[in-house]
Amino acid sequence: MVCLFGALSHCHADGAEENPMRYRMDYAKKSFLRTDGSTLHFVNIDLEWPSWVNGERRPMLMNHISSKLFGFEGLTLDECLQRYLDGLGKPLFSVPDGDEKTPRVYHTMEMRLVDYSKTRYISFRIITAKRKSDSAGVESTDHHIFTYDIVNDKLLGPKDLLKKACFPGYVSYDAFMDLLIMHTPSEYLMTDDYLYSEFPIEMCLMNDGLLCDFGFFEYGSLSHVLSFIPYNKVVGFYRKELKKLLNEPVKETPVPPIKSSIESKKSPVDTLAIYDMVDEHPVFQGGDDEMIQFMLKNLQFPPLEKSFEAKGRVVTQFVIERDGTVSLPTVVQSASPGFDREAIRVVNMMPKWSPGKVDGVPVRTRVTLPLTWRSQ
Repeated sequence: MVCLFGALSHCHADGAEENPMRYRMDYAKKSFLRTDGSTLHFVNIDLEWPSWVNGERRPMLMNHISSKLFGFEGLTLDECLQRYLDGLGKPLFSVPDGDEKTPRVYHTMEMRLVDYSKTRYISFRIITAKRKSDSAGVESTDHHIFTYDIVNDKLLGPKDLLKKACFPGYVSYDAFMDLLIMHTPSEYLMTDDYLYSEFPIEMCLMNDGLLCDFGFFEYGSLSHVLSFIPYNKVVGFYRKELKKLLNEPVKETPVPPIKSSIESKKSPVDTLAIYDMVDEHPVFQGGDDEMIQFMLKNLQFPPLEKSFEAKGRVVTQFVIERDGTVSLPTVVQSASPGFDREAIRVVNMMPKWSPGKVDGVPVRTRVTLPLTWRSQ
């Protein structure tokens, strides 16, 4: 298995690439420190945020994600994150000397793309946690998996996915639970120390099958395990509306080019603007040949895609800052969640570049980099 990368581009990608997966994912992995005067707040985020799905913004989807992550509705990651951080107090760059005894709260937010079915649905998993420094464990945690129906602009909960007969108190409940337990990893099967929840806490679509978040109690606290039931095993329990969504062909409609959410200016020279066209392009340390070696050394074939001998082409887009550092990585053409994550991981590993310049002045410059995985 080898990983190859395509031609580097220093121009805007709008209209240049078809996006067969039809979504744009912004990636944010950052840490922040805030104080409200009495408490230090440590915030760690690792998010895959869908800025566009099928060529347009999806307010219902964005608002739902924001409410689960931050506790309020919002449409863009930057705005929601800034509002959340502002609510925790003023920013700090380091822990002040002598503040070892100041109470601390640790906030963790993680969101992952689970699956995308072209023009039909997109699924995510969200985990949030909060812990105080004087607490032995996590004070509060929330696991959330869900599917957004692209065709009907609708969030799909368990009652939208399964027939009523599958729920507790109905005729098919035992059969469905037997199927679920059959597909649960053996290490989580019931013992004297474990007691499964009465019904899956949440569920979402994955590869047209059903991914279930199944709760169990371990030593008095609730834990989570994900169980996956393949489509051919679970389809008999699906609602007819869901079968229609999955099986009926969806009419292809033209999708407008996915435009960048990053501001673009050309002149006069503005050191804060992000440029598409520059006099001197950014250069990887040692040039393109060194970048090829860097990619070949660091790119890995994602395990799931490797098992299926999958191939794919991911088009990444990022900004080379005035000091040469890489920032604002995103995927403008997706191949699969695994390929996308690996591309972003390696982009974030890049050393400093020589920055782009306009009239001899270093400026922030947008770079587009296609990456191709294939078996050989």
